[in-house]
Amino acid sequence: MISLYMQPDLTLVMQGRIRKDNTFEVIETVELPSYYEAFSQGGTEGVFTLVRMFRDLRAHLPVNAQEIYIVLPDVLFNTINCYEYISDDSLRIAVEEDLSDSLDNYYYVIPVHTVSPAPLRRSVYTLEKNTLDDIIEAAKQEKITLSSVEPASFAFYRAAGHWEMDTPLVEVFKESACIVTYSPSDGIFRLDCDRISEHKLEMAKEHVDSIVSEVYSANLITESQKFSNFRPGDDVHYTVLTNRPSILEIEAIRMRLPKDMPGFPEYVEPGNLMPDEQTRWMPLLGTLFQEYDARDSLNNPLYDKVPQIVQLRTANLLPEEVRTSSRNQQWRGMLQKTSKGLVATFLGVMAIEAAAIFFLSTDIPQSLQSDYATVQKEGPAVDAEIGVVRAALAEDQNVPAAYEALVRNRPDGLGFASVTIGLANVETKKGTAGDTRYASVRVVSNNELTFETFRGQLSSEPIFDAPVINNITAENNLKTAELKIAKGAMKP
Repeated sequence: MISLYMQPDLTLVMQGRIRKDNTFEVIETVELPSYYEAFSQGGTEGVFTLVRMFRDLRAHLPVNAQEIYIVLPDVLFNTINCYEYISDDSLRIAVEEDLSDSLDNYYYVIPVHTVSPAPLRRSVYTLEKNTLDDIIEAAKQEKITLSSVEPASFAFYRAAGHWEMDTPLVEVFKESACIVTYSPSDGIFRLDCDRISEHKLEMAKEHVDSIVSEVYSANLITESQKFSNFRPGDDVHYTVLTNRPSILEIEAIRMRLPKDMPGFPEYVEPGNLMPDEQTRWMPLLGTLFQEYDARDSLNNPLYDKVPQIVQLRTANLLPEEVRTSSRNQQWRGMLQKTSKGLVATFLGVMAIEAAAIFFLSTDIPQSLQSDYATVQKEGPAVDAEIGVVRAALAEDQNVPAAYEALVRNRPDGLGFASVTIGLANVETKKGTAGDTRYASVRVVSNNELTFETFRGQLSSEPIFDAPVINNITAENNLKTAELKIAKGAMKP
C-alpha cells in the first residue's frame, strides 16, 4: 500500500503494510516535488501533470503491485461543514446554500454522524467533480490501482484515534492555511485562514504572534457558533501540520500545541521516522489504516475511543465503481504477467516430455491405456460430485447478519422493495453481467441523496464490500435504485 499526500508545496509518500499479527509497518517514506498545480490547470494539462506525478512515484517505489491512496489538503475542498439533520432534503439544501451551486457538480462524503442525545448532525466534505475526475483519468492512463481519495483532516483523525476529544487541526502551507475542527458532539467544520500561511507569517515579522492569536480566536468564535455544546477554555490545543519546523517555534503557536504532539499509535512500526517527525506524516498513515476496516471489527484498533453519540462512515470520495474497475485492472495485469510465466514453463516442460517420448519410446504402456479409459468413463461423475460440493459451499452465507446490517443502516425515508442475500452457485456466476455474488437490494425513496447515504453506511460494514448503486429510475415522484453488494471480509 502506498499513500500520497498532495500538498501545495511538496508531495509526501509513504509505503506500508499490515502484518499478520495486525501491527502496521512503515516500509519507506519519500518526499517528491509538488504536483498541486494540476488542480488549477484542470483538463488535459492537469491530467498530464498528474500522470507525471504517477511516473515520478513509479521511479521511486514499486507501484504496479500496490494499491494507491491519495490524501488531499483540506484547503482544496469546496466546503467542509456540519449541518443539523432534519431530513435528506434539508441537508441537501443547506449544503447547496454553502456551495451556491447544485450538489450534482460535486463529489461528497458524510463521514461523521452525531446521534441522540447529541444534536443530530452530519459532517459533509464536498469536492468539485473535475478535480477528482482528473486524478481518476491520470491513474487510468498510468494503470495505477487507485483505492482511495480522502481529505487530510479525516485521515489524521483516524490515525490519532482520539474520537472522544475536540481536535482543532491547523494545516499551514506556503500560500494557504486552514483550521479543521472536530467535535464528538457536533461534527467537523473548516475555517480558511490564509493570514497564517508561511508567506504571510514571514511578511508579518514582529506582528506574527498577534496574527496567530487573532486567527485562533476567530476559530473559537466560529466554533461557539457551530457547536452547540462548545465551552471555551484555556486548554484548547491546536495540532499544526507543517513541513517547516520553524513555524512551530512561533510563540503563539508553540504555547497552544498539545503537550505531547500526536505520533504514531503503539501498534505501528515507524520505520525511519523519528517521533518528532511523525505528526506531519499522520494523514498518510491514517488513510492506509482504511485497510483495517476490511478486517474483523473485533480486532480493529482504530475505533476503541468512539463515543456512542458518534457514528463514523468512510471519507473516501472515490466512487466505488472506480475502485472496482481499478482493482480489476490490477488483477488483469497480474494474471497476464503470471500467465506468460506459466505458458513459458509449460512449453519448457512439454519440450522435455516430447524429447523423452521421442527418444525413449513410441509405445504407450497397456496399464496407462487402461487407467486413461477408466478416467474417461468415471471422470464426468466425479466432476458432477465436485460441482455439487462447490454449489453447496457457495450457497447463502450468514444471511441473518447481512439482513440485520441492511436494516440497521437503512436511513429515514428509504424503503426496501426487495432483498436478495446469498446467491446460489456463486462460483459459476462469476463474470456474469450484473452479478455481485452476495446481495442485491431494491430501494425506494423520494430523494436520491438517501441512496448515497445508504450506500456510504453499508461501506463501513465488514460483512459487505463494494456496494454499488445501479439503475436509478423515477416514477410518480418516487425514485427506485438497485444496490449490488459483494461479500465482505467478516466471517459468519
